[in-house]
Amino acid sequence: MGSDASASFQYLTGYTNVRSFGSGYEFGDQTVSGLFATNLPNPDLIWTRATIYNFGLDFSMWQKKLYGEIDVFYRRNSGLPAKRNQSLPTSFGASLPDENLNTED
Repeated sequence: MGSDASASFQYLTGYTNVRSFGSGYEFGDQTVSGLFATNLPNPDLIWTRATIYNFGLDFSMWQKKLYGEIDVFYRRNSGLPAKRNQSLPTSFGASLPDENLNTED
């Protein structure tokens, strides 16, 4: 059980070549290639936690004239990854990483 909706390796910083985006770093009249971070890492990101309870009861009374069953199932997922609802200026150059924010009943 888990959530495959989030990207892998979000606890690490990714890097890419600046030239792959058709530009580079400007130093005077020269354009040079280099690396830049593609994301902000979150080393505190953990797996989603699931709490599951299941209870069942079968009963029969008066020589099976009255019988039945009762089943109760409860599942709660906590720590689902999501992005914090906060805006950053575009000059910051990155978006906020996923955090374990949500809970699902």
